[in-house]
Amino acid sequence: MMLMVMPFIASSRDLLAEAADKIASAPSLSTRYEASDPTGKVTGEAVMAGKRFVIVTDAGDFETWFDGKTQWTYSEASGEVSMTEPTPAEIFEVNPLAIITDVKDRYRIKPLTSTDSAVSRFRLEPVGDNPTVKSAVVTIDNRSGWPIEIQAVLSDSGTVSLRFSETTVGEKIAPERFRYNPAFHPDAEIIDLR
Repeated sequence: MMLMVMPFIASSRDLLAEAADKIASAPSLSTRYEASDPTGKVTGEAVMAGKRFVIVTDAGDFETWFDGKTQWTYSEASGEVSMTEPTPAEIFEVNPLAIITDVKDRYRIKPLTSTDSAVSRFRLEPVGDNPTVKSAVVTIDNRSGWPIEIQAVLSDSGTVSLRFSETTVGEKIAPERFRYNPAFHPDAEIIDLR
């Protein structure tokens, strides 16, 4: 019985690993996202290249740039740009695809049954102490291999639901595109919190 289960779990890990590899190896990747939690909903676009990303909300109230080390977050409400060196937990709060890129090393994967043959669903449970995410369910589109939904329970027991659409691979993007340029918001005050 154990031999029958092991290959299925391995293939599940492979399917998610393939999604993570597609994200990591793409010259660039863009996706539309919708993030919702008990306090509300935000929509926007994420553009990634490896560990770097730019995330812009549709309302324009928040914009985030991450060059792999430093993160800049513009808040329209405060008129400020905060600079930080984020932890993995802080990156997950901003980057909707961060959990997929960490799937290989940080989670145990359990396949779930799905009534829709077009998708595969998996429960992720963290390996190790002090996880950012207590558990998550990831849904992968079987045809494209891209994640289309993530439902996560966070370490503070809060919940977040992420949906993705229009995920496409693009051309290589210059590293400067993932750094904040003061010309973007010339009147914003920059707060260095590093």
